[in-house]
Amino acid sequence: MIDNIFDFFFGSFPGFIAFIFTVLIYFLPTIIAFARHKNFWIIGGFNILLGLTITGGILFADAFLGLTFFGWMLALVWSVKK
Repeated sequence: MIDNIFDFFFGSFPGFIAFIFTVLIYFLPTIIAFARHKNFWIIGGFNILLGLTITGGILFADAFLGLTFFGWMLALVWSVKK
């Protein structure tokens, strides 16, 4: 089964595009968090630490809890809230 999945995603160019699209959708909450909290990425001081804390938490929730639909939705809601 693993060989079939590997062949689907990496056996052809459309499969590779599907893999990239799947990864982007999976990490959509993290991408949104980085885009919304970009003002925290000022070099120096606590701003960069605060930004890493906010987006790092969303990245953690997305990467580990995102395997379930509930965890992915939690990360998505957290990333778009003000």
